[in-house]
Amino acid sequence: MVLPVLAMTLMGCSGGPDPPEETVSPSPEITAPAMPELAGDDSPAGAEAFARHYIEVLNYAALTGDTADLEELSADDCTGCAKYVDFYRNTYENGGRIIDSTWRVDSITTDFAPGSDLQYVTLETHITEGIHRESAESDPFKTEPSRDTVSMELMRSDHWSVSQLGLGGIG
Repeated sequence: MVLPVLAMTLMGCSGGPDPPEETVSPSPEITAPAMPELAGDDSPAGAEAFARHYIEVLNYAALTGDTADLEELSADDCTGCAKYVDFYRNTYENGGRIIDSTWRVDSITTDFAPGSDLQYVTLETHITEGIHRESAESDPFKTEPSRDTVSMELMRSDHWSVSQLGLGGIG
């Protein structure tokens, strides 16, 4: 950091051309996570794999603003899901960005009832530190790491989808 500042200071003293504007390097290419084969199973392990995949897709949407996969995995009437979709979409449409702040799953508990179309998953998560910029006009701010319990109601027809998403345990 000292060298670019020193170089700009010396250029200013030498009467040379104005220094080029500082640019931010683009982040490495982020690709959408692939659905694991196990996440298609109608079983406790399938429900857990799907829930983990949903968190990966949530992270992808947060870091890219691409909410298409998140919307596809969320039931139309899932208000908790819609809040995240809207938040990520609005952040990026307004020129904002989220950097490095992602959800990590520490543990999962499934309440699986064989034969039921609805299954319940509770995830103990932590969110990593990152940078959030709400819009092109706003100043970026640091997001602090945190821990949360996340609950999902999973609906099964021909595939899993999240029909309810919220903070806190199921109960």
